Amino acid sequence: AYTVDDDGNPLHSWRTQLLPYLEQHALYDQIRQEEPWDSANNFAYSSTPMPLFKSPRDPNSDPTLTSYVVVVGADTLFSGGAALGMHDVQDGMSGTILAIEIHNSDIAWAEPRDVLEEDLAFVSNGADPLTPNVVPQSGAVLMGDGSVLRFGPETTPEMWRAMLSHSGGEAVERP
Repeated sequence: AYTVDDDGNPLHSWRTQLLPYLEQHALYDQIRQEEPWDSANNFAYSSTPMPLFKSPRDPNSDPTLTSYVVVVGADTLFSGGAALGMHDVQDGMSGTILAIEIHNSDIAWAEPRDVLEEDLAFVSNGADPLTPNVVPQSGAVLMGDGSVLRFGPETTPEMWRAMLSHSGGEAVERP
């Protein structure tokens, strides 16, 4: 979910790579892609507020932090290895999670860091839905087909895990 240098060190987040497609050509063109996101030369861009990467429902008001992340894990769309093609998504794009909304993140929008699958805990808090602990109640979930969904209490931990997997062969009926 990030670009790397010749030694495999992370340089820039996937969010940075989206800038030209989000009417941010001028900012993208100023970035030194061969240097880390937080280098002295890239500091001005990486500290630029980017409201488009911030959920309007996120109580953390720091506009340099993101509310949108991908989940990195062995069988997610972002395994840290080679890029996946649509043919690799055996569970179907409509049944596979691409990105999730989180609140109170400490991740800078330009930072090549996201959420690790093993860091997700599936908990129930009274009437709140069962969701990964980083996804707020009714947090937006971007599916591989581009649809944006919100899941409620009927979404079990098993369903979350199945939707995070791209090739587990699980048949998931979306709530």
